[in-house]
Amino acid sequence: MFFAGRIFNVSTSLEYSYEQAWMTTYFVDHIILSIMGCRDAHILLSENSGSGNNSYEAALGILENTKSVIREGPYGDNIVSVETPGIMACNEYK
Repeated sequence: MFFAGRIFNVSTSLEYSYEQAWMTTYFVDHIILSIMGCRDAHILLSENSGSGNNSYEAALGILENTKSVIREGPYGDNIVSVETPGIMACNEYK
């Protein structure tokens, strides 16, 4: 199967914020992310722009690139927490 998708490149600052970039997933059945960073990649899945109700956060490579979690919204309670040492890379997309 050939996938003709969109490429959405984002470079963000070190600030913990969900105001830096948004992508809608209307009419999309999946997304593929490639992330380069030494640690702390935060991805918010939300019904609306902003970090309101009904959102989930995937935080990859937290605690010095040793752990990843899925939370109920930003700063929310962890739903799942797993040890993921080295999941992020400073000079390589993963």
